[in-house]
Amino acid sequence: MKLHAFLLFILSLGVLVSCKNDPEDGDIDPEVQVEDDFEFDEKQFKDSVSLEILKELDICDLNFNDSSMYAPCTPEFFQIYPFDPNRSIKDAFILYVKAAIPLKGQPLLLPVRHVIVFEREKGSLVRVNGFRGEMVEMREKSNGPKDLVVALYLTGDETLFDCVFEYKDGKYSFKNVEALDWGEGLRKVREDMRDSVSREVYNDLMAKQLIF
Repeated sequence: MKLHAFLLFILSLGVLVSCKNDPEDGDIDPEVQVEDDFEFDEKQFKDSVSLEILKELDICDLNFNDSSMYAPCTPEFFQIYPFDPNRSIKDAFILYVKAAIPLKGQPLLLPVRHVIVFEREKGSLVRVNGFRGEMVEMREKSNGPKDLVVALYLTGDETLFDCVFEYKDGKYSFKNVEALDWGEGLRKVREDMRDSVSREVYNDLMAKQLIF
């Protein structure tokens, strides 16, 4: 079944519920701490670690001026977040990149925001996950790396999906689609239908390379 037809089908079954009127349907522990402020509105990094990481990645211009060809290494374009409480941010972090900026090594401007997970292996930074979408939340776990919620947009279906990823076996793995929005506001997927909806959506997200 094509995804668009499948979405119409689940709508007809009433498997979506309004986020505003669904306090009992959520599966998030109310005591879990959630970070959900991911705007590029800072003028300066709060510490020197972010700048050191960007220098190591070599994707932006540390000495930006009028003749620069690449985006400046500033928090207006790049955000860096720790995700594993058991490791230093220098060894495990999430790089959040603004859309429509020129990066070193990339011939084209990024069409959408990117969420990229890096870990240090044998002294070098290695990309272990990538998502073409927007950061929505980072959720604290009782132990281990935080869960991620990333909004991914399928243009062909004109639908935005809030997808949950959990850390397993050294990288982030797709868990489920928690909510979706096809122009009428964000609505949660009912928990009893979440697995079937998630399987269908995941295949299209992978086919469109929104997860890489």
